[in-house]
Amino acid sequence: MTRERVGTNLVITCTPEEQAALKELPDRTMAAESDALEWLTSNSELQWINPCDTGDLTDAPMLGVLGLECYKDNLPPERFGEVEVGHDKGGTYYQPILERWAYMSYCLHSFIDELIEKGQVTFVSRA
Repeated sequence: MTRERVGTNLVITCTPEEQAALKELPDRTMAAESDALEWLTSNSELQWINPCDTGDLTDAPMLGVLGLECYKDNLPPERFGEVEVGHDKGGTYYQPILERWAYMSYCLHSFIDELIEKGQVTFVSRA
């Protein structure tokens, strides 16, 4: 699978061989979606983002890019836009969410179905 930024969106494209492999997945759960993009998320700056960390009122699958880890010395966290990545006695470590994209048709079908049918899927910018 490859990914490309098209305007403000993120387009993920798969090969015919990858499409065939996706057809073999037994279900279209969130776990299956995560597995389907595992190669992409483990070999790029992209990672799954929890909408609770962004303030988005959606359950859409969301991919994003995080910035450098920063330390907040017992300061309250920003409510949205940061992901907690660790803590110690003195405070908490966060990474800011620099960019994020969501698959907004999630309530109609899985993005896996779109990859199978069209060979690509568009995640919309949530900037």
